[in-house]
Formats: sequence, structure tokens, C-alpha cells
Amino acid sequence: MGSQTITGRLRSWGTVLVSPIFPLYCPECGREWRDGAGFICPDCWESLPIADPPERFFSRDKSLAIPAIFRYDETMRNLVHQMKFGGRTDVATRLGEAVGEAVAAAHIAGLSAIVPVPLHPVRRRERGYDQVETMATAAAAVLNLPVRLDIIRRVRHTSPQSLLSDAERLKNVRDAFAPGGIEQPLPAGQVLLLDDVIHTGTTLRICQSLLLAIGVPEVTPIAAAR
Repeated sequence: MGSQTITGRLRSWGTVLVSPIFPLYCPECGREWRDGAGFICPDCWESLPIADPPERFFSRDKSLAIPAIFRYDETMRNLVHQMKFGGRTDVATRLGEAVGEAVAAAHIAGLSAIVPVPLHPVRRRERGYDQVETMATAAAAVLNLPVRLDIIRRVRHTSPQSLLSDAERLKNVRDAFAPGGIEQPLPAGQVLLLDDVIHTGTTLRICQSLLLAIGVPEVTPIAAAR
């Protein structure tokens, strides 16, 4: 584990431990608060810009872009950076809860499981945890769904998609995923395929195609931010 990850996780744990005693200061608005942990204050969480309305999440129009909960503005960029590189598991949990709450508001019947886009083991060791898996666990708790980690796996360590052109992104993730050691029967209904941030949607589309090829009957990709 790199020094940046160790420092980030210590900072995250420290924040959780001292927040009932010492105030937290929101880097977004400067507000001081004590009720719980988080990178930004509760009011700033509530004011994050929405990318898509809930009814848009399960549109049958396949020409539409993959839906997301929040717009990827400067605040969201800071949140994602803290989540990925600062060990802020609390951010991942809160984003996952937001995903679950938004999907619940769409009132869609037939959801049977959540599948997070998996990290490669090397990246997981670097970060100390899998942020999308943590998001999926939080979303699943809201929706009362199982999280399936056994269906797909990442078999090739790839460069971060955000650093690549559109053409390079497709090449980067081609053949990066494979069926997992499936330990239970495949979900019989619609599966929610979750990622943290959409750039072009390439990763989610490749994972969606793989899940359908394996035999999952219906797959809806979604992300926390775009």
C-alpha cells in the first residue's frame, strides 16, 4: 500500500473518530458541523447537481447515454479524488446510498442484484479497498438487493480511463474483463451494473455485454457521476 493510501486512510479514520468532539469544516462552503463524518457538509451533499431524473434511469431508449446520479462538477471531482486516492470510504458509502435512493425513487420492479464494475487486484491494493464495491454495498442496503461479486472479474491491469482519448479507452478495456468463478445461480431478473464515474461509458458497455453473454437476462448500467 502506497504512502498516499496509508495517509488517506489514517485521515479518514481520524475524521470519524474525532468528529463527535471537534468540528469538521466543509471545504466547499466553509460551514462547521459535528453531526457525523463526511468530506463535505450535509447541506452541500444535498445541493450536489443532479445529472438525470430518476425516471430516466431505466429508459428503454437504448440510444440514450448511460444515466448518472450527479454531474461531475468541481465538487464531485474532489469527492471522487478523496474516495479513490484519499481512502475516504465514507464518501464511497454516501455516494452508494445516493445511488440506492435515486434508483428507489424510480420505482422499478424486477431488480434482482447489483454488480459493481470490479477493480484489478493491483489497483485494489494501491487504494486499500474497492470504492465501487463499497458503493454497491451501500446501494444494495438501501434497495434490499444482493451484491454479486462473483459474476465478472477484471483480468488485465489497465491505465486510468480519464487519462486516455476515446479511441484509447476502448482499446484499454477490451479483454480486460472475464467471467468470474460464478458461485450461485445467475440473477433471474434485471441487474444494476454500477460504476463510479462515466467518461465515455466504454467500461460499462463492455461489462454490460459480458454479463448478457454470460446469461444475465437484463442489465442496466448506471454511474454515480457523469
